[in-house]
Amino acid sequence: MSKQPYHSLNSSTPLTYSNPQTPGSNTDDFFTSTSQSLTTRKKKKKCTCKGLVSGGTVRKYKKNSDPDVIPWLREVKKRKEFIKKHMRLLRNCKAIVDDKPPKLNISSLYDPELLSSIRTDLKNRFDGNIAIVKSLFEICLRRGKTDTFSYNYEKSKPTNYFDRKKFAQNIENHNVQVMSTILKKPGPTLDTVKKHAEDWKKMEAIMEGLSDFPLYWKVKTEKNVMETMSPPPNVQQYITDKSARYSDKRPRVFFEVSIKGFGVVGRMVAVLYSDFVPVTVKNFLNFCNSKNSLTYKGNFFYLIFQNYYCQTGDVVENHGFGGTSIYGPYFKCENFSIKHDSRGVLTMHQRTTNRNDSQFLITFRKLISLDGKHVAFGKIVKGIHVLDIIESLDAITKNGRLSF
Repeated sequence: MSKQPYHSLNSSTPLTYSNPQTPGSNTDDFFTSTSQSLTTRKKKKKCTCKGLVSGGTVRKYKKNSDPDVIPWLREVKKRKEFIKKHMRLLRNCKAIVDDKPPKLNISSLYDPELLSSIRTDLKNRFDGNIAIVKSLFEICLRRGKTDTFSYNYEKSKPTNYFDRKKFAQNIENHNVQVMSTILKKPGPTLDTVKKHAEDWKKMEAIMEGLSDFPLYWKVKTEKNVMETMSPPPNVQQYITDKSARYSDKRPRVFFEVSIKGFGVVGRMVAVLYSDFVPVTVKNFLNFCNSKNSLTYKGNFFYLIFQNYYCQTGDVVENHGFGGTSIYGPYFKCENFSIKHDSRGVLTMHQRTTNRNDSQFLITFRKLISLDGKHVAFGKIVKGIHVLDIIESLDAITKNGRLSF
């Protein structure tokens, strides 16, 4: 097989060779001729770009794109063929694993009752929206009771606003008539005043007969008596005096104390200083001797401060937030003549300043801080060991409870 010889620009001698794949016996000549032919093509390409004229005509050399000659074109061709073959395999391949979506049974995944309730809810909402749209359409056609477009327009029938205005005007006219009638009448006469006073005395007598305690506005006479009394120069001398302590002139009371689970633990006897604080002692004795529900019997020591005092006497609630007196809800402090100078002093408890009721305290030691603030009215003179038991029990903490 022979090809058309290439013409070299350097020499006019043509280069001949047999089959390029099977060159002649001289292998060096074959590689030499091949290199020369490549050099010639490069020079021809260069001459073509410059427009070389030979024999009066421009010779144009075509670009050789034979993949068998240029190595990188062969690689491109091989890659293209490989890609085509690979794509052909991809188009014709069959999946080994089934990749189709599984069939789902909707009835097994969704609750029919839930779907029915949702459908009913949506239908009700749709019907409600339709009703609202109809109402709005009717309002737009017939207008509302109040004309919001023309302020000068007056309807034949009165609206709600005019009805309310007329009703208010009638009330005002009635009030004016009543006021004018009151102003025309004369003031109270002497006879009417006497009649009111007599009616009040009758009502006061009825209240005094129905009440277990004296009326609190009648206690002022006792307070006036206390103001005229002058205390002795040394009150503590009378308190600590043994003869005065057991004097028959001063009343005495006892407290029988019992602990839950142990029974009665003892009895305490206290003397009351009625000659110094008669109003306070009278209030205390009434609750000691009372036979109704307002009594000290069955009360709790609902507040115990070790090394300070214990508190009791709530005849209303029995937990420290209640209390009353025979003079009303409360009565004022009488005087502070008796000091808190020893153990076992009975003194009034004040929920607020200058307000005493049925609650009282029993001191565990000398408490000067209570002087001038709490009214002391008695002292434990017998059974002081019971007070020691109340304070020293392990079950009683700083804020413990004890029944008696």
